[in-house]
Amino acid sequence: MTASGPHGFENIEPLTGNNFQTWKDSLLLHLGWHEVDLALRESKPEEPPKGATGYAELKKAYDTKVEQWERSNRMALLIMNFSISTEIKGAIPTKENAAEYLKSVEEQFKGSKKVYADELLHKLLAKYDGQGSVREHILSMSNDAAKLKTMKCDLNEELLVLLVFRSLPSQFNPFKINYNSLETKWKLPELIAHCVQEEERMKSEQKDQVFHVNSGKRKQENNAPGNNVPNKKQFFKKTPPKPKQCNEASCSRPAPPAAAPLNLKNAAGEMFATFAKILVMSRQTVLVFSSG
Repeated sequence: MTASGPHGFENIEPLTGNNFQTWKDSLLLHLGWHEVDLALRESKPEEPPKGATGYAELKKAYDTKVEQWERSNRMALLIMNFSISTEIKGAIPTKENAAEYLKSVEEQFKGSKKVYADELLHKLLAKYDGQGSVREHILSMSNDAAKLKTMKCDLNEELLVLLVFRSLPSQFNPFKINYNSLETKWKLPELIAHCVQEEERMKSEQKDQVFHVNSGKRKQENNAPGNNVPNKKQFFKKTPPKPKQCNEASCSRPAPPAAAPLNLKNAAGEMFATFAKILVMSRQTVLVFSSG
């Protein structure tokens, strides 16, 4: 929309010629959100006949209803005009009724509507490529089916479930076989829950397989001939330090003086002399006490 458009409707994608359905969906969403879509949903109220029973109350209700409708009609026309490019606007007949004006716009894009339906059908027949999640894939398919329904290309839920199974890749084949063996048929919410569970299971198995493959490769590399990579015990084994040898040229500390050689004869003589002195002194002491 242009910058001068009504406040709150700037996000409506302008109608340029090849985006009619997107424009219409966005337009109806915004009009409904702002509660100005009454003129597109209902015809203009008819005034009650005069003299009818309870005419005063009927006239009062009519006046209120027609005021709401006229405001909705005026706002819807204003929003549609601001959201259509100038080149296309000139080719659309002017209407005073919003619903009739929208129908005139739709008449100009009948071919575009068929192209859009064909695009949606191709999306429903496309395979799930693993981008995003399987839940998002199924919800996107459900949304496309709902859009086709608005164009009178209705797909019932049972057919949509079959299309979802068809879109799943070969990794889901055991899952498909299990479903085909069941007697019951799943609704779409039940199908989504089972598909999400199956996808999580496959992701878990894939992680386990990658872990085992990597572990096997490491073992093969460690056991390969000529592999000189030491194990942990060899790598962290410490050797005791060797004692430092010191010679006269390199040692800075002075060597202790050599002990004098011990003369055993002199040592024995000294001990005998000391013992003799002690014996004489003890005898002298005894004599002194006895004379006294």
